[in-house]
Amino acid sequence: MKMSSIAPSPTKKKSFFTTLDIVTSLRPYKHHIEALLDNEETIKAGFYQFILNNISKYPELEKPFNLDDFGQFTEALEFIYATLSYDLLSTESDNLWAFSTPFQPKVFYCTPALYNIVNGDNKMAELNNIIDNSLSEIQELRLIYSFILYRLYGYESPENDMYYSFMDELTGLQKYYLINFDFKFVELHTEGVLPKLDFETLHAYMQNENELQELKQILPLKNFKFEGFSILRCKDVKTQHLVSNIENLISNRENQDAQIVYEEIIRSLKIVIQKSEIEIGLLPFLKINNQFVFDNSLSNNSIIANTRVNNDAEQSVYSEDVYQYFKNPKPLYFNDLSKGEEEKYPFLTNIRAKGIASLVLLPVLVNKKLTGLIELYAKKKGAINKNDISLLNIVLPQIGQMFQNNINEFEANIENVIKQNFTSLHPSVQWKFNETAWLYIRDNSNDNATSELRKIQFKEVYPLYGAIDIRNSTLERNLAVQKDMLKQLSLLKETLLNISKKVKLDLIQEMLFECKKWTKLVGDFINSSEEYGLNNFLTLEVEPLLRHLKENLPETQKVIDLYLDATYEIGGVTYENRKKLEKSIKLINKVINNHLEAMVKDLQLAYPFYFEKFRTDGVEYDIYIGQSIAPDRPFDVLYLANARLWQLKSMASIVRISQQLSPQLPTFLETTNLIFAHSNAIDISFRNDERRFDVEGAYNIRYQMIKKRIDKVNIKDTEERLTQPGKIAIVYFNQKEADEYIRFINSLIVQDVFTDSLEYLDLEDLQGVAGLKALRVSVKVP
Repeated sequence: MKMSSIAPSPTKKKSFFTTLDIVTSLRPYKHHIEALLDNEETIKAGFYQFILNNISKYPELEKPFNLDDFGQFTEALEFIYATLSYDLLSTESDNLWAFSTPFQPKVFYCTPALYNIVNGDNKMAELNNIIDNSLSEIQELRLIYSFILYRLYGYESPENDMYYSFMDELTGLQKYYLINFDFKFVELHTEGVLPKLDFETLHAYMQNENELQELKQILPLKNFKFEGFSILRCKDVKTQHLVSNIENLISNRENQDAQIVYEEIIRSLKIVIQKSEIEIGLLPFLKINNQFVFDNSLSNNSIIANTRVNNDAEQSVYSEDVYQYFKNPKPLYFNDLSKGEEEKYPFLTNIRAKGIASLVLLPVLVNKKLTGLIELYAKKKGAINKNDISLLNIVLPQIGQMFQNNINEFEANIENVIKQNFTSLHPSVQWKFNETAWLYIRDNSNDNATSELRKIQFKEVYPLYGAIDIRNSTLERNLAVQKDMLKQLSLLKETLLNISKKVKLDLIQEMLFECKKWTKLVGDFINSSEEYGLNNFLTLEVEPLLRHLKENLPETQKVIDLYLDATYEIGGVTYENRKKLEKSIKLINKVINNHLEAMVKDLQLAYPFYFEKFRTDGVEYDIYIGQSIAPDRPFDVLYLANARLWQLKSMASIVRISQQLSPQLPTFLETTNLIFAHSNAIDISFRNDERRFDVEGAYNIRYQMIKKRIDKVNIKDTEERLTQPGKIAIVYFNQKEADEYIRFINSLIVQDVFTDSLEYLDLEDLQGVAGLKALRVSVKVP
């Protein structure tokens, strides 16, 4: 083994060590071997004598010597190193050792392995600077006094280790090392009388930075002389640093952007591999409806994700290809991507197109369940070897946990979106579901128990029902269909006429005849049966004929393409009126829903209640309020009265919003507003099959039946519909139910919410329902 023996240049930083009285010699080492020899009776005695015989050849090293003279003592220092490195089976590439003056970072010998990790022309000088500049004054002080206190007072303080990191200029990657200072062969000489110090006092001095400074007064460093040499042992700790860094990132990820966390973890992984040409990607296994999906915030660094195409259809196929691999994941190693592999794994085609020549995919599993992939890739063939892969094995548990956290968060986010936009357990009743689940778990804690989920029920709650309907929505939809169908038939007629000029085919004339027949039929009126028949004619007869002509007669292609483009559901002009209507309905519902949700939040502040919406052409909602909804809060009918007043105000504001929205609608639509007043409490229970609450008992079911039949009721002995645009209708059975609403309406008339137009109406009899009455009042619109 050839060791480095370049004399060090002065360090750049003014070190605290330079104030010490230091003598560099090998005398303490020789004293140590002599002491071992005096007390040894085994075969080791011969070994110790052998060492002393070789050391005695260099008597100069037992005296203080000049660092510039080390070059002539190479053999002796190599011999000493050999006696200290006991692991004879290790290779020299594993041994990062150095000899230096006591404390002062002046290395005069080091192993080739340590010598080669340092950059620069004068590597020994750079190594000295690394050690010196990495220690602060307080760290130097701790290092010195930990040695002094151990030698003089037997106080042990673990202050002999130092972490160091630097950027490798060749790879551009960070390196991390732990440096251990071994002062076994440093003798301490003292002057003067030593003060008496107990363990507690010493511990306080070493733990507190300010009190550590006091040691300089109690034990002045000028009273000490240090003789011998220090041993520096370095250890590559990039892997330990990687694991620690990843664990910290995962545990403290709550307030961090997911993409930043991924980038930090990838940076740590690259530090371990130490190859700048290798890129790393992380891809969690996220699913929606049992299909693999990409979340951009989590897959930005993935080569699989970044080789997707923008076209939705092609992207779906690509995702399916990836999912097929995920269904049977196994490590894949491609030293040279070939077309043969692409047949088995089609998604490799896009990766190869990006110039990637080497690729490794490592599935990451938690409890035998796939959580994601680690990707290693490079543009150079053979850039990745098995050692690069094995280096990552130590962090697979941490990466797996991170992927699992991401999956859990992803699923929670999906659930939150569903709750907010579609259906949810309302917060006011969540407690009941939690209680029921706990009782089920508790009752089934016995392995032999077969307890079922208990019924979720709320007794004696007061119902409030409201409906905001789009007036004549069915008629409007039929008109939109009629206009679009007439447009399509007109285009078809024009297309067939143009084709007949180029092609002599009797079937074209037959199609023209059918087209004219359907035009007349649709022009008069179209019902669902006729719409179905027309669609069959267009899709089963017309389209196949046109596509055949287009493929076999090039002269017809242009005119047929114009027709097919016009009839394409996405963007085709023959769907224009239906699209306008749907857009108008969606816009109305969105605005109403947003406004209603905001007002519901305000009402919840008064007293908790259950609120549930139903989507129709407009918006329907149920409110249930009562003691059983909030058992911890006393209920009073004043909260019911407050809810009814809120219902009137919210309906009035929705009327105004709807009318203000009209100019923005592609298709002009109007809304109507209906309230059903019911003064008696009812019982409701949760239906697991429909995932919603429903009423219970014969009388309660009658309430539900009436609620569903009054939306199109007429005023008695007239053809006039009760619900009208710009007005609010309140249906009730008896005067008691109406009195409270009448009082509120009169108050709101004074406040200019309603006009002075309150009507008292009798309603026509419905199937199984007679004697219904209604109030109706117009909303005052600015």
